[in-house]
Amino acid sequence: MQKIKDNLGLIFISLVTILYLWLTCNLFINFDEVKALKLNEKGDFLAGIFSPLAFLWLVYGYLQQGKELKQNNEALRLQSEELANLVKEQSKQNNIHEQGMNIKRIEAKPKIVFNNASYTYKINDYDGEYFEGTVFYIYIVNFGKIAKDVHIVSNGFERRFHKLESDIVTSMFFSYSEDVEQELNTFQGKPLELEFDISYCDNNGFQYNEKIIVFTNNFVNGAIDVDYGLDVKQ
Repeated sequence: MQKIKDNLGLIFISLVTILYLWLTCNLFINFDEVKALKLNEKGDFLAGIFSPLAFLWLVYGYLQQGKELKQNNEALRLQSEELANLVKEQSKQNNIHEQGMNIKRIEAKPKIVFNNASYTYKINDYDGEYFEGTVFYIYIVNFGKIAKDVHIVSNGFERRFHKLESDIVTSMFFSYSEDVEQELNTFQGKPLELEFDISYCDNNGFQYNEKIIVFTNNFVNGAIDVDYGLDVKQ
């Protein structure tokens, strides 16, 4: 029933066309006046008769094209909605995945802290190897989860640790090159800051980078074997 309703226009125009053809055939068969027309007059006669029918088919074609265009637009709209729903669902899945990764990252995050720092001036002569300069001592604690591939850099100094376990104190002491040591002498009685760039990764491979600064407001250099504390800013 619905199919007949959808094609009602085509059925109507087909019936009109059949009626037109039947009437035209009757005119040419039963009317002598029509038979007596010249060939060009018959052509004009047929053109006049079929003009309304041609116009009717033209209108039907226009309406049918509009109907198909409307159906195509509706199909495009449905496809657009489906695509939007897919994008929305994908975005939702990405957010869920990202939240899961963030939780995983938080659970595995290390927390490296310079727990204590100090410096002293040393003069040593062991087996013919003479050393004179400032030695810095830093005690590192990881208050988070395990940290791997720890890399610490500061003004030409570099130190690597394969890993730092949780809640274990790791000591690090070092001295700078002769050029840096001479530069330290210019800070005598002045504030001094040492900046450390630290990179490491957690157990899942997430990379972290941070800066830690140790400082003093009054740097004292040359006092042999006297320990001076350093404050930490991180």
